[in-house]
Amino acid sequence: MKTLKLLLRVICIPASIFLCLMGYIIYQERVNTDLKMWVTDRQESWKDPSEYKHPLQGPGSEKEIIRKTLEFEHKPFDTKKDIPTIFAITPTYYRLEQKADLTRLCQTLRLVENLHWIIVEDSVNKTTLIKRLLNNCKVRCVHLNAVTPPMFKNNPGRKNFPRGVAQRNAALSWIREHVNPKETQGVVYFADDDNTYDVRIFEEMRYTNILSVWPVGLIAGGKFESPMVKDGKV
Repeated sequence: MKTLKLLLRVICIPASIFLCLMGYIIYQERVNTDLKMWVTDRQESWKDPSEYKHPLQGPGSEKEIIRKTLEFEHKPFDTKKDIPTIFAITPTYYRLEQKADLTRLCQTLRLVENLHWIIVEDSVNKTTLIKRLLNNCKVRCVHLNAVTPPMFKNNPGRKNFPRGVAQRNAALSWIREHVNPKETQGVVYFADDDNTYDVRIFEEMRYTNILSVWPVGLIAGGKFESPMVKDGKV
């Protein structure tokens, strides 16, 4: 019996060490792969945007920018005629929690019928990270990129600066160019990537005639923010 126990120890200890080494090697390979993907994404979004020209810098330049930055890849644009389409516009930029935020938003939008997601990166090029995420998301989508001009970047000395304006304008330009209002009835909603949504709100906004507003909870350090409505006017 003692000999058997000793034999089992002799066999089990090297086997355990071997399994641990194999697990460590597999883990390192996965980490290295993820690191390479991360570096690739950063290189794509950190390229020098010095050639970027703002639409207001000269006649005819707006079309040129749209042609250069509004390259897109999307799933077939197929809408149901009986209910209005929701065009959800989401500006996004790189940060550590970007993928987690967009994954949560994607899981919500998958539950909404007749929705077209337009996601616009604040980047010189469309990154591989977002391409992979949208490919797995299974939501009808358009992937665009538009760089925020340096003059509008966050400046510590300024309290107010435009956030996501270039990206939202790029998405609106895409809608004007590719959606025929005579054939497609719909509404536009600016869906920030770090927000959490109840799917019921989408059914409320779907039938908007001119403008829809509603209170939002847990925003900017406060309990809620709400539009001021008096006599039916905002």
